[in-house]
Amino acid sequence: MRQRQWEDVKKSLINTFRGSEERRKHRHARNAMKRRIRQEKAEERQQQWKNLAVRLGLKSRKITEQDIIKRKIRQERRQEFKNAIANFFKNPLPKKREKDLDEIVIRRKIKEDRINTVIKGIRRFFINLNLIMKNPESGKKYLVMMMNSTVLYVVSFLIVYFLYHFITMLTAASFDIPTEFRYFKLTFPISTYSNLWTRPALVIIFAAGPLLSLIIALLLLRLFYIRSSWMRHWRILMLWMALHGINMFFGAYIVGMITRTGFIYTSEWIFYSSKFDIEEIIFALIAFFVLVISGRYATRLFLLSSLSRSLIKPSFRAYYILARVIFPFLIGSVILILTFMPHNPPYILLFYATMFIMVFQTLTNFNASFNERVLPIYLSKKTILQWGFLILMLVLLIAYRVGLEKGLTITV
Repeated sequence: MRQRQWEDVKKSLINTFRGSEERRKHRHARNAMKRRIRQEKAEERQQQWKNLAVRLGLKSRKITEQDIIKRKIRQERRQEFKNAIANFFKNPLPKKREKDLDEIVIRRKIKEDRINTVIKGIRRFFINLNLIMKNPESGKKYLVMMMNSTVLYVVSFLIVYFLYHFITMLTAASFDIPTEFRYFKLTFPISTYSNLWTRPALVIIFAAGPLLSLIIALLLLRLFYIRSSWMRHWRILMLWMALHGINMFFGAYIVGMITRTGFIYTSEWIFYSSKFDIEEIIFALIAFFVLVISGRYATRLFLLSSLSRSLIKPSFRAYYILARVIFPFLIGSVILILTFMPHNPPYILLFYATMFIMVFQTLTNFNASFNERVLPIYLSKKTILQWGFLILMLVLLIAYRVGLEKGLTITV
């Protein structure tokens, strides 16, 4: 009797909370119908995607033997990685593996081959140098080429350096800020806390010179490829000016970050950054890589500017790069340092250092694969000393040293 009463109570409770048996069956049937409808819709969508893939020509690719091999390789690599991690935790400091006799012999042979290759390269360098020195005409060509390139290096630096500071002075004058340009520095004879030093003034004034230098560099690189006889003597001048223009933009940022002068004020007042913030470090790294890439690209341009095919043969390119790029950079930098003495501020010396980043790249890829078939843009039988550029260099040096000794002032 009690058991029957308990079953009735239990049944009534179930009917109260879960509904009657008929309702439960109806609910189960409805849920089953929903699941079947969802499955049918999923299959229909899948079929639609397959039809779309067939229309677009994106049929599912069959698994080939190559795919199976790749899958096995990936599984083996994962297993090797797991084993390496497990071995590391078991034995963090493994014992040094004993080398086999064959391995020792092979390593020694590889080392000897590398040493022999370097020795042969050095020997070949001095043999070819001896051939050049014995031939008076070829030795004279390299000497004259080095002198011309040195003169053009100095002339291009003085031109770009003057334009850099002159546009800065004009921009400052537009903001009623007086300037004074001496041959070794540009000064602003007003108080640091003057009301004239607004944020737009600081950004625009210190960005004007680098931007003009970069524009000059891009324009000259475009003019470099003009095929004309009158361009043969101007091509190296344009190339050196382009490199100085790139250096006055990207190198100026690195120099400014080190010395806290010049171009660095632009980024400081744009981003309100302080010394060596993340923005400055990122921009400095970008500038460094641009200088490296520009130097590697400049190698091809120096080879194109040669007036003789014999000078840029693969066996003689090292001497060409030394005579056309490296020695002119070194000698020209010494001439500029002597000209600016006794005033050689750190930021000018650092400009030579950033220029060296570009110049050094020419020694690394002059015989690279993409420079193998470089031919000169214009050929000339004679290599003569360019007296006009030599006189221009002397005039510019005297004008810088004497004419800008007391300073050039622009006031509004």
